[in-house]
Amino acid sequence: MFQIPENLTEFLYWFKERTETFWRQNPRVEEMWGGRFTEWPAGIHWIGLSEAEIDAVEARYNVRFTPDHREFLRVLHTLDQPYTHIIPPDSWDEGGPVAERLCYNWLTQEEEIRRRLGNPYEDLHTKWMPVWGPKPATAEQQLAAFNERFAQAPALLPIHIHRYVVSEPLEAGNPVLSMMWGADIIVYCWNLRHYLLYEFGQYLDMPPESYESYFDEEDQEWYERVPEFSRIYEQALATSFGRRIPLYEDFIQTSQGWPPRADDPGSNGYGPILTP
Repeated sequence: MFQIPENLTEFLYWFKERTETFWRQNPRVEEMWGGRFTEWPAGIHWIGLSEAEIDAVEARYNVRFTPDHREFLRVLHTLDQPYTHIIPPDSWDEGGPVAERLCYNWLTQEEEIRRRLGNPYEDLHTKWMPVWGPKPATAEQQLAAFNERFAQAPALLPIHIHRYVVSEPLEAGNPVLSMMWGADIIVYCWNLRHYLLYEFGQYLDMPPESYESYFDEEDQEWYERVPEFSRIYEQALATSFGRRIPLYEDFIQTSQGWPPRADDPGSNGYGPILTP
């Protein structure tokens, strides 16, 4: 029976091998959106960091990585070179090839990482949530009250585009948030393993026995899915209840920020919110 490794380190090495194999065998991939393609350079591979490099990154940016985030950086971190995203012209985009990166490089992308680290404060400091009580009378008082709350909130550490790993508590299993358009914040995935499978599952070289066919009554179509993804989603969900994310959870509740299911990477399905 096919099973994805339970141990995080084993899982990360499995993920590394399965994605690099996929890119080697599929240098040009059609994306879910029609007419869009991704081209992967020959030999593209993950480049992990040493423990000393991770320590230096923490000091450089004044951050602390959770144990599972550190392990992700040690085994995967980012790719050694950019890939090419080919976008067809449409009404709002001229299209053409665009060079992009998969996950941030903490050694070389300092400007972008510092911008992403600052985004949560820049996007939220003018907001006031009803659950915080009456809005202060002046902008200065409102900002001072917000700053007090923000000081108690965990740092959000960028991992890929506008996805962030919650940095506290300093233990494994924290969720990954998606934050864009100001206060639009959702729990994107329950933990790093769930996140990697959901965000990049389409790039995994999966054996045939990992799939099962199912009939969708609404679409009246047969589809394939990976039962292991569902199991890992349910496992991650079961360990997430009761976790708190000071400050950000108030925006998540307002945004109805539900995370996607992992059994159908790239779908629009959603699961329960952070707290029951």
